[in-house]
Amino acid sequence: MLSEALDFIKSYIDLLNQSLEQVGGHLTKTQKAWLAFCLTAMIFTNTISWKAWERWSAGKYSDSALSKMLRKSYIPWNILLTASTKLILSRYNIKKGVLIIDDSDHQRSKNTTNIAYVHTIKDKKNDGYYQGQNLVFLILVAESITFPVGFAFYEPDPELKKWQKNEEELKKQKVKKKDRPPKPNKNNNYPSKLQIALNLLSIFFESHDEVQIKCILADAFYGSSDFIKSASEMHEGIQVISQLHSSQLIRNKRGLLIDVKSHFATQETTQRMIAIRGGKDELMFTSAQKLWVDSHKEKRTVIAIKYAEEKEFRYIIASNLSWQNIDIIQAYTLRWLIEVFFQDWKSYEAWNNLAKQQGVEGSCRCVILSLLLDHSLFFHEAQKPCIENKLPLFTIGSLTEKSRLQIIFNAISSIFKAPKPEDEYEKIKNSLTMAMSLKNSLSDKHMSHRGFKNIFLEEVA
Repeated sequence: MLSEALDFIKSYIDLLNQSLEQVGGHLTKTQKAWLAFCLTAMIFTNTISWKAWERWSAGKYSDSALSKMLRKSYIPWNILLTASTKLILSRYNIKKGVLIIDDSDHQRSKNTTNIAYVHTIKDKKNDGYYQGQNLVFLILVAESITFPVGFAFYEPDPELKKWQKNEEELKKQKVKKKDRPPKPNKNNNYPSKLQIALNLLSIFFESHDEVQIKCILADAFYGSSDFIKSASEMHEGIQVISQLHSSQLIRNKRGLLIDVKSHFATQETTQRMIAIRGGKDELMFTSAQKLWVDSHKEKRTVIAIKYAEEKEFRYIIASNLSWQNIDIIQAYTLRWLIEVFFQDWKSYEAWNNLAKQQGVEGSCRCVILSLLLDHSLFFHEAQKPCIENKLPLFTIGSLTEKSRLQIIFNAISSIFKAPKPEDEYEKIKNSLTMAMSLKNSLSDKHMSHRGFKNIFLEEVA
């Protein structure tokens, strides 16, 4: 009973199957049971680990059988997330929203060889590099809820990376360009992050044309001319809001090219109260102009903004010149919501903890499972009335904690109903003991297993 799927999970899987049938897919009874078990196991263990799940189920499901279902069963993985998105859109009558694009890194072992898409990534917090995976996400922000609607792994072209490294070395040696190896042709098997983002947008617009998208938000990495122009033209000239780097050039009123930071340093700023993400007003310093952006070869709305406590301005860029400045600023404040999603996803939705399945299928399908868990929590009995009545929603952390308690309560209830309560109690006790093994929680804070290694030398008499 400890591994029995939660009621709201089973209900969600049934509804997901109905949505799948509308887009050309179907789940068998076994597949539905497996998915329901996986989502429940992810809530309780916060991992995607077959061995951990085998222990938690007290041997009811073996790790090999669970893994085989992931890799060998004919689950329509390619349309699962699309079908789940359609289910949520339909169930909560979502007709409009805002799309946000961003990417997130996940550190892996230095010696990883069999996990797909692992490459060297610049450490944003510390000075250095590490081995990891990078995923580009597409998030839909509706009036009632925010949820993921698409993702893809990014991996750089190894041949291009090798050429770039060699190119830098030859430049340092002052080798002339004509004597350096030419840049290799683009390999379509390794699309750039910008291409991945555009592809995610294209898939969303094609699959969910019933949703009116107000604008697309992205950070400075996605502020290139090609991305903004392509994304805007993709859906009837939709507004695309991103950022400019402070060093990017604009043309001022005298027709001179000047970096955007220097330009706005001489401009007057306005203090105004801005409604942040539709909530409380905060004081913000702003300065907005329609300027020719040299790298874009077009005029854009450029806005310098900073909160009262900030020292440096940020520079927002918008493709559609018809929007009012305050609308652009208020829309851009929504971009922070994808950071909240990343925090919830990494903390409570299993994939970032021990998701070590090998190969492309192991990585991609486990991310899908994790995002289905995110979707399923909108069908939790405590969350549904909040969405339907436009009340504040519960956090992912509180919902998963409540769900873990429900799993334990269900198990306790099964003890009283069992013909032999003592035997049932022992089974559940053993299952919990194995699932919560201390061996997986060893601390690096203490020195007991390392020693000081001559840090403290004994005084010589």
